[in-house]
Amino acid sequence: MLTMPTSLKSFTSTLPARFGMTRILGVAALTTALAACGVGGASSGEGSSASLRDLSQFNPETFNGGITFEQIVNPVYTRTGEHDGERVDPEHRDWLNAIDRFAEARESSNYVTMQDTMSQRRIKWQNTRLANLLARPATAKEGFSKAEAEKLYGALVTQRQVTDHGRFDPEISIGFCFGRAMIVHTFARQAFRTDEQGAKQSLRHIPVRKIWVTGPMDQWKHHVATLVLAQEADVGFWVVDNFVGEVMSIKDWKAYISDEFPDRNLLFNISRANRFSEANPLRYYEVLLDDPFFNGFFRDFLSTNVPKFLAAGGFDVTVPATATDGIAAGDGSASPESVVVQTRSALGGAADVGRAAGPTETILQP
Repeated sequence: MLTMPTSLKSFTSTLPARFGMTRILGVAALTTALAACGVGGASSGEGSSASLRDLSQFNPETFNGGITFEQIVNPVYTRTGEHDGERVDPEHRDWLNAIDRFAEARESSNYVTMQDTMSQRRIKWQNTRLANLLARPATAKEGFSKAEAEKLYGALVTQRQVTDHGRFDPEISIGFCFGRAMIVHTFARQAFRTDEQGAKQSLRHIPVRKIWVTGPMDQWKHHVATLVLAQEADVGFWVVDNFVGEVMSIKDWKAYISDEFPDRNLLFNISRANRFSEANPLRYYEVLLDDPFFNGFFRDFLSTNVPKFLAAGGFDVTVPATATDGIAAGDGSASPESVVVQTRSALGGAADVGRAAGPTETILQP
């Protein structure tokens, strides 16, 4: 008998209220579907690298083939952890561990509730503590350079989910910041660079996290963006977020958000990369992401990009030595500026809703 985790019971009991949905899977059906993905009990595919890691088995039209959504986002995800297998320079390991301890201490929290119930003094204390943690230099030779992070940004802003936001969110009631964060997370985990000899180097071992901000921001009460470890000195992480219109250091991103919404008593949190919602610690699962509520946002993204990942062996972020500054082109022609104007009203989102093996134990190995 599979046992539904307490967090999942709480989550399913409040799904209609969280999503504003009238159509939702029943608790029993959702439990069964999640169990099929390995939640609440042992999955029949757990431990079988062939069935879990062969992305070529995945059919984006029918969501079958024995592969979970998480393993598409992070091809070597194995349930035990999104971050296992990440690598960071030894002198910066303690720095990253301290950030992760901060995140883990708040892992089970609803970030919106935290902001609602914390005093202004307590919020200021937490924000200062997080800022101090993130401010430590983290020059990582394995990190993303700013130009490479701009490649991720270019991929994001040319996705149909961004250029045609109204197709998936006609009433601007969902926001899909969480969806755009997932898109960046996916491209970061699929990223590779090519050296001068033409050899491909997978970058999926580079640390990826998410930054959350909660509080009254006009229509929305939360926003999330994806972070990738920076190669440059004194940056820590690059934030890849089209709301701000460019790749920014995490310090500059926080300042931008705070200036955009002054005197709002905003609260910042950091989390593992595959956290889907500000409300609880549940991870990505296709049974949730393919819900009709999302109007095909995730299905369309996968249908468009999985074949490209297969054909290219991932996502190339190689920056030619002669490349000029600016945003690298993605799979379309929309300019970052036009996308920012288009999506500024879609800041937040309605979603209240891996361990990576070594770099040689992968699928889509560049």
